[in-house]
Amino acid sequence: MTKVRSNKPPVLLRQRAQHKKKNPRRWFGIPGLTLLFGSVGAALAVNFYYSLTNWNGFNHHKFIGLRNYVKIATDPNIRDAILHVLWFVIPFAIIPTALGCFLAAVLFDYIQPYFGSSIASTYRTLLYLPQIIPLAMTGVLWHWILDFPNGLINNYLVNSGKVTNAINFESHPLFVQLLFSLILIWLQVGFTLLIFIAGMSRRDPRVMEAAQLDGASFLQQLRYITIPLLKAELIVVILTISINALKMFGPVYWITGGGPVGATNVPSTFSFKQFYGGSHVGLGAAVASLFAIILGLFAYFVLRYQRKSGVSVYDDH
Repeated sequence: MTKVRSNKPPVLLRQRAQHKKKNPRRWFGIPGLTLLFGSVGAALAVNFYYSLTNWNGFNHHKFIGLRNYVKIATDPNIRDAILHVLWFVIPFAIIPTALGCFLAAVLFDYIQPYFGSSIASTYRTLLYLPQIIPLAMTGVLWHWILDFPNGLINNYLVNSGKVTNAINFESHPLFVQLLFSLILIWLQVGFTLLIFIAGMSRRDPRVMEAAQLDGASFLQQLRYITIPLLKAELIVVILTISINALKMFGPVYWITGGGPVGATNVPSTFSFKQFYGGSHVGLGAAVASLFAIILGLFAYFVLRYQRKSGVSVYDDH
């Protein structure tokens, strides 16, 4: 019987066989995977089980199947909470990403070369400061500014004679939604700024000098050079803060509490209130389980796109 000989060198064949037979690196992932599935996986499984019950948190629970998930589809309060969190993705993720990229280009390409590194560092620190301040303190700060009737703004308006009576800013749902959107932009823009500045430091200065010699304006350099080179950073930023926006809890809890009349309520705060205030643990667990699945699918497709596009923050641009 004639043997079919391989065109590959025998040394490479032996190395590949040995690599398949014994690859010790894969064993290093076992402790981390065990801890992940043993803690997070178990918690998700228990949460999903309670989502199939009518448990109120105290008495014995009764298995009710998918009734809680049916209620999610029909309850207007849950529907409004989902719409709110989808709306808050714009000020929490999209606007800070675009604004952070623009401000990073301004700081890196103009303020730092013309005004010095100290001025650029000062602006960068001031923009990143909201990320350092605890959310509880942020909530107290904004309540102190907008409080009725003795807040900072109301004191100024009344004492200066611009208005006769103090304004209750927190009583108008639409105004609170818009104001909360501005606060979210203020909170997030510093994070995106630092990521994009780190990416810009890897740009080839010769490319930027050539663009300037060719007469490219600042916006043209940003659009045709900087943004394409920051593709990896854009994916990381969008993935990170979009997931944070969809599972947002802290800013809503500490700044607005979900009010007024549920105008800023989101699924995470709705689930929290069902767990600890509404005695509907099953419904709260169903909302949490549903959004865990949505977030997992979102992260999967974004990471899959990143792998297919071949971009990585570790690539040498």
